[in-house]
Parts: sequence; C-alpha cells; structure tokens
Amino acid sequence: MVAELAEENGIDMQEWNTYSKKAGWSLRLKHKDCVIVNLSPHRGCFTASFALGDKAVQAARQSGLSPQVINIIDEAKRYAEGTAVRVEVKGIRDVASVKRLAAAKLEN
Repeated sequence: MVAELAEENGIDMQEWNTYSKKAGWSLRLKHKDCVIVNLSPHRGCFTASFALGDKAVQAARQSGLSPQVINIIDEAKRYAEGTAVRVEVKGIRDVASVKRLAAAKLEN
C-alpha cells in the first residue's frame, strides 16, 4: 500500500516517528514538506490518520467514499491543522478509502 500511495500521489519522503512508548511508532508519508498521512501499525491492522483542511473534507465527501468513512469524517474532531480523520485499515476496501483521502488531501 505504501508503494502504491507513493506512486499515485507523489510521496517523496517516508519517516518513522514515535512520540512515546505508549503511542508507539508511526510511518509519516510526505509530499515535499506536507504530511499526507500517518500510518500506525497495530495487531492485524493499522490506522491511517489525516489532518484534512475544509476543501479536502469537501473533496473527500464527493470522492465516492463509503457511508462509513463519510460518517467518520462527519464525526471527526476539528483542530487548527484540520479535521482529524482516522481510518482503521483491515482490508482492501479500507485501502481504497485511504487512497481517496490521500488524493483529496493532495489536491486541496
């Protein structure tokens, strides 16, 4: 999935980060200086975290995402950096959602 995101969205930097033992590690995927997505591994799945601006949220809503992911966006907390969207990735459908969210972030 990381290779596909990099190829499709021009990801040119990958860096592993940890903020604390409790938080664990995450892989930050960037395009130039912009963080596109943080991927946090868990047992059997991982979480994709986005900070989406208002235009990216609107683009994501119109990108054909599943009603479940639209609901995640609608219920997400808003911060100064953007809307904090977190998608648990367990299968192929979830990967497709992450790709759409990454594209919405990059285009807006």
